[in-house]
Amino acid sequence: MVTTLCLLGCILTTAQPAPLPPTARPQTPLPTGPREAGTSWQLTPKLTNAQELVYRGSFSEQALGSVQFSRSYRLETRVFVLGSTPEALDVAILTVLRDRPASGTPTAPAKSPDRPEAGDPSVCSARLERVAVDPNGRLSAEAGVSLAVPLEGPPTLECGAFVATHRGRVVADRPWTLGEAGRPDWRWQAAGTEVVNAASCLKLVGVQQSDDWESPRGDRAAWRRTDTVWVAPRTGVASQVRRVIERRRAGHTTPTQQSVLQYTLQSSPQYPAGLADAPRRDIEQAGQFLAAARPYLGQPARFGRELTALLARIDAHLQRETPTPYREAIVQVRARVDAARRGETPPALPSDVTDPTVPVAPTAPQEVTTGRPAPDFVAPDFADLDRSASLRDWKGRPLLMVFYNPDSRHVDELMQLVESVVARHKEVAVAGLAMAGDAEQINRQRRAKGWKFPVLDGSGLCISYAVSGTPKMVLIGANGIVRATVVGWGDETAKEVYAELPGWLGR
Repeated sequence: MVTTLCLLGCILTTAQPAPLPPTARPQTPLPTGPREAGTSWQLTPKLTNAQELVYRGSFSEQALGSVQFSRSYRLETRVFVLGSTPEALDVAILTVLRDRPASGTPTAPAKSPDRPEAGDPSVCSARLERVAVDPNGRLSAEAGVSLAVPLEGPPTLECGAFVATHRGRVVADRPWTLGEAGRPDWRWQAAGTEVVNAASCLKLVGVQQSDDWESPRGDRAAWRRTDTVWVAPRTGVASQVRRVIERRRAGHTTPTQQSVLQYTLQSSPQYPAGLADAPRRDIEQAGQFLAAARPYLGQPARFGRELTALLARIDAHLQRETPTPYREAIVQVRARVDAARRGETPPALPSDVTDPTVPVAPTAPQEVTTGRPAPDFVAPDFADLDRSASLRDWKGRPLLMVFYNPDSRHVDELMQLVESVVARHKEVAVAGLAMAGDAEQINRQRRAKGWKFPVLDGSGLCISYAVSGTPKMVLIGANGIVRATVVGWGDETAKEVYAELPGWLGR
């Protein structure tokens, strides 16, 4: 059973990459004498049923150069062994990302990580996958599930606890190469031994980079990923992980963006037989609930009754069963189902990836496509229903179309962003497009909030502007070409728009 869930709304924060915890002692060079050249280590993962690995750390990303931004998250990854055979381990991997406030920002009291509360506002993303691990540390998931690490943004699923090797063995003087579907090959090597968490670990360094990293090109972006993993030979899994991804825009010779991920093994408890059932149930139910929801999320307006019934089933489980750390995945499924039931669409994390080896079914072309002319429209103006507005009314001026639900709890934040955009970029016009409600309600809200822009009836534009959920923003250039679309609302949305808007307007 597979669970993939990303709750959108990660917060952009000003933070610098934090140093690794002071758990590693100075590096001991690998033996290099003639007799030690063939020294080797067996790194086959050695885990047992109901064993759990708990990792905690952080992810930070920053842009360098003239356009700067920084964001940071706290990361927790849990690996729970559901089954163990000589051929493979059957494990569930849960990764939870929580917002990391900027320095000096007061934070709420810490909650117990082992008993997460439903609706924890600090949780930005929770993703749970069931994965098979072979004796060589290679991972495989069910068809259609990608375990690839995103090159931009935080990893929604972190699998760095396992390092793939040749026949589970690492030889001191023999680097090894590993392939990855859709990406360049990895080159790994042993780089010494260090003590981490009071255990002697083998330090492994892997590098993967685009073909043009060493030779910058003016027409293509380049990237390099460097993973450093401290593996305990006794267990065959990571005690500490550090990953640095550098990106370079086309025409640049130095990195323009960098992310740093780092985490350390905090504990590896063995659940007694009687206590292992609760996490197993949460893991299983998280997968079943998401599988049940998936057919309804694409067109939630058609399945209101089904979404309400599913929400009741999820609530019954949350109230009946003993909480476990894996409940966070169920809570995230619930949030997505509840948003769909209300007609809202949460935005997808930019780090969502798909497996390049899995064919994707063709989809119907969208009417709103970046870089193509925006569809013309005629929509009644709620201020005077005898009068209508069309795209031609804003010819020669950039237009930000804001599709929204007047009853959404995010409407105030959304419109504050819109008014801020207009204040910063006075050349941009705004048109609100209400997707629900009557004229009296909408006009009363508009007057109470002091909105200065016109509000039109957007209900007739669902197809032409592909509005399957709200909010949705569409930026149209002065020449009538669609410059960008932003779907959903999250704590990250405002800063994303502020950062990208100058580029959108400059196209």
